[in-house]
Amino acid sequence: MPLQLRRDHLSLKYYARTKQNQTNPANQLVDDCIEYQIYNHKWNEHNIPYGFRIQNLIKDNDLDKINLVTKKSRDPPPWIVGQATTSSNIKDNVSKKENPHIIKSKALEYIDNAYKNHLKIYTDGSTDPASGKTGYAFLIPSKLIASYKRTSDNLSVYTTEMTAIYQSLKWLFFNHQPGQKVVILIDSYSAIQSIQNDTSSRPDILQPIQLLACRLKQKNIEVTIEWIPAHVGILGNEQVDKLAKLALSKDKIDLNISLSANEFIAITTELYTVDSFIFAGTNFRGLRKTYMFVDI
Repeated sequence: MPLQLRRDHLSLKYYARTKQNQTNPANQLVDDCIEYQIYNHKWNEHNIPYGFRIQNLIKDNDLDKINLVTKKSRDPPPWIVGQATTSSNIKDNVSKKENPHIIKSKALEYIDNAYKNHLKIYTDGSTDPASGKTGYAFLIPSKLIASYKRTSDNLSVYTTEMTAIYQSLKWLFFNHQPGQKVVILIDSYSAIQSIQNDTSSRPDILQPIQLLACRLKQKNIEVTIEWIPAHVGILGNEQVDKLAKLALSKDKIDLNISLSANEFIAITTELYTVDSFIFAGTNFRGLRKTYMFVDI
């Protein structure tokens, strides 16, 4: 990648990282960039201040309308809230090398035995890389309740999966009766690990999940979040997968969610792909050869 494009890409990555922390002094160089406001006509392309360069990059790449999530201190602290109950027993007892029918049989047998008297909620998230559209869904077959909503563009699948868990817990908090047991069934192992380890690239979603799980426990509602295998024919999982994809077809966004730094960086990475510097290669000195990649 030409040096100038690499510099621009790294500048945007640094901007995304610092923007997460509202108290980071580097934010003032962008938000209150005096050079950009007053002296923007005096800088040449070889001597551009950081704040001026970032504001131009954000504007030129249509990134100015993207909201980035900011990190906040946990309130209440984790030693008071505790953690949601998670389980990956099914994963421990199946192998990807096994026949999908066998995996399905083992999973259903475990669910029937371990959660016979539980209310079962299936959750899923979906994204369309081509359009950037994202969405989530949750399904409660025994109550004939389903919810699917389109979320902000360019979110990761992980974020939509975590959002689906949070929204299902939110529904439980306002609609379920005390004294009952619930199992949330999800095919995202990364979401299970985040909740279990209490660490995530989306603390703005993880922390409300932990807090809601704690409040449900206080209401005597026992919730377990269990991993299930995807695309092996488990009916509830297949149905909620279709609902999550159906959310992508909505014309309007139902739920606005700020992007994480990693999701913002993923957008900028697409802007600075091979095609970008092949197109711009003739404008940069020092490039000996430029190759065009073709499909044969």
